[in-house]
Amino acid sequence: MVVHGEYMSVVVELEAGTCFAFGGTNARMADCASGDIVGFSSVETPTRPKEFFQWMARNLLEASHRGSTWLVAGFPGPVSPDGQTVGPLVNVSGMREEEYDLGRELSSADPEVGRVLEQGFIVLPVNDGALAAQAAASQVGEHRYNKTGALIFGTGVGAGVVEKDDRFNNVHRVDKNPLEIGHLLVNGDADFETFEEKYSGPGIEARFGIPATDMPGNHPAWVEQGAAAANLSMTLGIMSGVELVVPTGGLGIGASDKYGKHLRDFIRDYENAANNTQKKFIPEIVLLPPYQASEFEMYGAEGAMRDHMTT
Repeated sequence: MVVHGEYMSVVVELEAGTCFAFGGTNARMADCASGDIVGFSSVETPTRPKEFFQWMARNLLEASHRGSTWLVAGFPGPVSPDGQTVGPLVNVSGMREEEYDLGRELSSADPEVGRVLEQGFIVLPVNDGALAAQAAASQVGEHRYNKTGALIFGTGVGAGVVEKDDRFNNVHRVDKNPLEIGHLLVNGDADFETFEEKYSGPGIEARFGIPATDMPGNHPAWVEQGAAAANLSMTLGIMSGVELVVPTGGLGIGASDKYGKHLRDFIRDYENAANNTQKKFIPEIVLLPPYQASEFEMYGAEGAMRDHMTT
């Protein structure tokens, strides 16, 4: 890590690293350096714990051999504050019930990992929402916003929030609250339906009988999806003071061209009806083009590492 500059304009630079980003369907990998990613690849997420950690261990060692000095791994589930345990990963079949000691699992998958870690290689596990929020803060917000949020619409529904550290030009601190926004109830009836159950990819397919990826742009599901994305963005603004929200994930970005108009219509109507307190906390919402869906959150790896290295 290199820190240079004066107070209020300190820039934190990093050596080259690698990012793993796990979803319910895809495990993605890329090397990270100077705000860019290279060598992006994606495979189906291994669903058995042994295969999952063997994949991690094998690719960690290959990254180390390429010259990476750190790894940020984004998990679709809880990560303990000390980074020792991850899980349960409820959207990865076969890993829904257990917590996993990350260091032990990786060393068990390949003892060489333990030796690489002893030599100083850093493994930083983070929640996928935090990883996406770091990407939003740097790539979309360009470090200009005090609080930045990401909404994840994919196999599940989640969120992450980061807050700028004014001592640095490019460091954002992760909000330590769980932000399991997908588990909020959609309404107050006895069904207890959550946003995740209704607006995730599996939720949409269960309601309409076809995968979201096969739905045409004029399907009524996208009207609901736009309203849900706007609703949760308002929640982040009102409850967490978030100034910029970027929807991410396979649906959040991947279907932005299908639900985007409906989100904008919702926000317009909300602005007309909102009281002065509500208007005060309406965040800016930026939709990204679908071609960025697979890679975007991986741009948050350097942000996560800067947060870690300067804490």
